[in-house]
Amino acid sequence: MTPNISDSELPETLPVMPIRSTIVFPAGVIAVQVGMAVTLEMFAAYPEDPLLVALVTAPGGPDEPIDPRKLRKIGVLARVSDRLNLPGGSVQATVHGLRRIRITDVSEQDGHLIASIRRVREIGVNAEENEDHIARILVTLEALADEVERVSREVPRILRMNVADASRFADLVATLTNFSAAS
Repeated sequence: MTPNISDSELPETLPVMPIRSTIVFPAGVIAVQVGMAVTLEMFAAYPEDPLLVALVTAPGGPDEPIDPRKLRKIGVLARVSDRLNLPGGSVQATVHGLRRIRITDVSEQDGHLIASIRRVREIGVNAEENEDHIARILVTLEALADEVERVSREVPRILRMNVADASRFADLVATLTNFSAAS
């Protein structure tokens, strides 16, 4: 959980920002280029920065319309800031993942999506309880980094420096290994 959004401050509904090409985890910060009409409409409806959104993975190809019924049910409460209008009508925005949320319902409103959300109770585990799993992941990633160009040799080194929180370690593995959102 983030210190910025407590359970009592968690809104009941949020505008939805569907994404397809990347995943943002809690505590992750990334710049994304947005070109989906549904998200551009949402940005127009909520021009203020920072903006809290329900960031959720949407299945389908880049040009396929968003089907609200097929959005993933677990997403991330995220803060969107630093929007930059780009040529061609797209927007680059900085997205900061704050905490996991459950999407309970999605509806369309004025050309964009709104989600009803609930908190997700995360069960934290420490690295000591998962020492064997973490060790196997690190050995596998070291071998993968030797064989696959898209996995940097720095990845296992960075992960070794961040094993104290096993939950955060798992998020970092997914982030740093450059696997596709569909994997």
